[in-house]
Parts: sequence; C-alpha cells; structure tokens
Amino acid sequence: MNIRLPKAPIPENAPGYAETAVSAVKNLDKLTLDYSTGSLEIVEEILQRFHEERVSVDKIGGALFSFGCYVGEVFIRSFGGKWKKEEETEMKGLAGFFIVVELPNGVICNPVGKVFKIVMDGEKGLSYFYYIMTKEGGTKSN
Repeated sequence: MNIRLPKAPIPENAPGYAETAVSAVKNLDKLTLDYSTGSLEIVEEILQRFHEERVSVDKIGGALFSFGCYVGEVFIRSFGGKWKKEEETEMKGLAGFFIVVELPNGVICNPVGKVFKIVMDGEKGLSYFYYIMTKEGGTKSN
C-alpha cells in the first residue's frame, strides 16, 4: 500500500489530519463531525460507502489516514490518552500505520488500521471498537 501524506505521520500531526477529515465531511457530505463518540457512526457510514463502491485504498489512502486520526482523536478527547509512534509501543512492527493511540487504561489501539480494515474488508463496528478499547479490562494491544 502506498500512502501519500502532505505531512509526516507523527503524533504531533495527528490532530491536523483529523481536522482534514472534519473539513472534508463538512464540504462533501454537509455533515458535522464533532469528536463525539456518536460521530463514529457517521464516519463508519462514509467508510462503508467506500467499501461498497470498491474504492481503492491506494487512491484514498491519505483520506483514510485522516479518518483514522479523527477516530483516534475521538478516543483521546472522550476517554483520554495520547498519540504515540508505533515503534515506541508494544505494537512495534504490528500496526503498520506509523502512529497508534495509548489509552489511560494501558491499551494501545490502532484507529488508523481499523479505518483501513473497514474499507478493505467491510468490517464494521467503530462504536464497538471504541467500547472494547475503553473498557478497563480491554486487551493490551489492539
């Protein structure tokens, strides 16, 4: 997979990428993403549409990365946590998307990877993903 990004995929740039997703959804779909957990349903609908239309992830990789950053920002703003470089976590070499979110409960999650899976595989469940990752008993690396 070849993703072209205008800025480095580092933790400091993740909020800016999330804002790119917010702006795109507002301009194209006339919908508002407000960083609430409820907004994950809007994101999932958009991603499912990409899957159903069989849009190549190579063509929209940058947009998907931005949506992944948006999902990560929902986690951080709603539950807490921070962006980290994948190589600095237990997910080193596993996530494949440069940055992950470390939650206050010790869980490391990969919202960018989850977004790509939805588009590639039709996988559903962003709200469930949030629920599972933010539970106190969540698994340590997802």
